[in-house]
Amino acid sequence: MKKPLNTRTLLIAGGMLAAASATAATIFEDTFDRGTAGDLNGTAPTTNNGGSTWVADPSFDTTTTTLPITGISTSYLATTLTAGNIYELSVDMSAANNTNSSSSYYAGIGFFNDIYGTDQSFAGNSPSTPWMFLRTSHPTGSLKGDMELRRNGTIGTLYNTNYDVSISRNYKLVLNTNDTDAGEAGDQYSIALYVDDVLQGSTITYSAAFSSGLLADITSVGITTSTGGKTQTFDNFKLTVIPEPSSYALIAGCLGLTSVMLRRRK
Repeated sequence: MKKPLNTRTLLIAGGMLAAASATAATIFEDTFDRGTAGDLNGTAPTTNNGGSTWVADPSFDTTTTTLPITGISTSYLATTLTAGNIYELSVDMSAANNTNSSSSYYAGIGFFNDIYGTDQSFAGNSPSTPWMFLRTSHPTGSLKGDMELRRNGTIGTLYNTNYDVSISRNYKLVLNTNDTDAGEAGDQYSIALYVDDVLQGSTITYSAAFSSGLLADITSVGITTSTGGKTQTFDNFKLTVIPEPSSYALIAGCLGLTSVMLRRRK
């Protein structure tokens, strides 16, 4: 005769389920390690659980290990985001030529709304969704190495980081589409910027009105540049999702309640 599940077994199962709830699932990951150089446009990322291929300017090629871009562009992967999740979008970025120029140039990543020109930076695509950029060059040098997070596409928060842009760092946007319970009626999402897993400034909470239309606006994720012949290098592009924790907590709670009932029956 099979033995019934005991309390200890149920508690262990609940603990395992709680641990699984914190596990991120990869939607896209691209190391740009194609083995041979070639067009980025039309190729699939290294890990492609999102089922999309890159839409990019045909003139931009991957090398055997990275994606160097020397022009103005936006490259993206179509995707659909849903409420109740935490999305992490990250990439390694650097600029090989760390000198000042007559113009201000940048490289960035973002959750993009509709793109109508891959030969333009995202700023030129009427942005309405969150993105960030690293300023890789500036006429006076005063803003070179600084970052900006544009939480709604146009309104920005400046970070005076003054990075040496020739050094590759990991830049990450974390979009939380769970309700932050900030005291306002309706769901309020949030966005945060990390560099090498260190939070920059503080998390920005959206209004309920902005949150209500944000996921419908986001149609893709990708990279963007504004540069006049100066190489910006991207590597290890990644989009992950952490599922809604409340559903796991509910199941774990049910397991805990069942264990209590079993104890009382003994």
